[in-house]
Amino acid sequence: MADLSFAVERVSPVAGAATPLLTFHIRIVNNGLERVQAIVLDTRIQVEAPQRPPDARAYDRLEELFGETSHWAETTQPMPWARACAVVPPFVGSTRCAIEVPCSFDFNVAATKFFYGLEAATAPLRFEFSGTVFLDRQVTAIPAGKQARFDFPARVWSDLMDAYYPHSMWLRLPRDLFHRMNQYKEDQNIPTWEDVLERMLPAGPVAVH
Repeated sequence: MADLSFAVERVSPVAGAATPLLTFHIRIVNNGLERVQAIVLDTRIQVEAPQRPPDARAYDRLEELFGETSHWAETTQPMPWARACAVVPPFVGSTRCAIEVPCSFDFNVAATKFFYGLEAATAPLRFEFSGTVFLDRQVTAIPAGKQARFDFPARVWSDLMDAYYPHSMWLRLPRDLFHRMNQYKEDQNIPTWEDVLERMLPAGPVAVH
């Protein structure tokens, strides 16, 4: 029987992808003697949020997700981020594989709010592995509890968003609200959406990160 262990070695952006994608590079070690013919690997990735905010600015940004500081230890449960599948080719001993994870800039997505609001250098991720292992004469499931942790460099996410959405933010609106704003734009003969928001927002200094 295969005895597998997993480690996440590094992360890199997928160059030239149509949408923002990250590749996580996984090392798989078979501590058994059998030749592994293939693995159908299912990976769930969760964000392990901090038990307390690193500073006041991070607290202001993350309060919507986790509530008041005094409740963070209760509310900061692991937050689902992504699920990815990969087929690992035959190997003996150890091998490496890559899983691709799409990244959203939608601020209705909790992970986007978290990475944007994070004021730390890294975000701890938990990888949970499951799937099917094909041996020469046996097919087995990856046992429950196979995990790996990885300190995800927050700069990788922010650099990726800057590359795909330079000097801009992505905000999804309910359709009825968009129709009202669009009608306002047409009625007032406002040329751009930036001008619409400038008219609607109160004047005065705004703190921008």
